[in-house]
Amino acid sequence: MTQKLRRKKVLLDSILPLNGSGAIGRQTARSLRASHPELAFVIGGRSLAKSDKAAADIGDAQGVVLDPTSDDLGLGDRPLSLKKS
Repeated sequence: MTQKLRRKKVLLDSILPLNGSGAIGRQTARSLRASHPELAFVIGGRSLAKSDKAAADIGDAQGVVLDPTSDDLGLGDRPLSLKKS
């Protein structure tokens, strides 16, 4: 018996790869960028310099410093679709 998989349409505001400035996170962000070129990307990490560098490498993205102790990760009211990389 063969089952067909249905893809649900998901509306995303933007994508935030957590630890997106590391080697694996950056590769994940590149793959997501290739799949979703129309979305805004926010690259989160512990270092703003590394996050900014990864954002520039990925293109059309913004680097941010994450605060894991904050309920909103230190991002305020920014609408995001969280993806753990």
